[in-house]
Amino acid sequence: MQGDISPLTLAVLEGEVELVGSLIRCPVNVNATSYVYDDNKRVWRRETALITASRLGHLQIVLLLVEAGAHLDVSDLNLGKSPLHWACNKNHTPIASELIKAGASVN
Repeated sequence: MQGDISPLTLAVLEGEVELVGSLIRCPVNVNATSYVYDDNKRVWRRETALITASRLGHLQIVLLLVEAGAHLDVSDLNLGKSPLHWACNKNHTPIASELIKAGASVN
């Protein structure tokens, strides 16, 4: 399954802000889903780069993805959680605030 991890998702997982910016300028599909492990590294799931960045607390990457047109209210394909849900779940308050400011649904 690792072959299904996109370069954008790999950059997000590593917190590589500059690389994410470069990939966005290529351009890449910021709304594509990619396989990633859950927090316990036991279960594969599919999620967008914005969900991954929100879950991991990468604020600068979240801002880049939002600016590039990432869908704010898409949910991951396993648990049905949106980027805002993940940010709140992981206590990433600045990310939650930015997502709400950008228009993410609070419902």
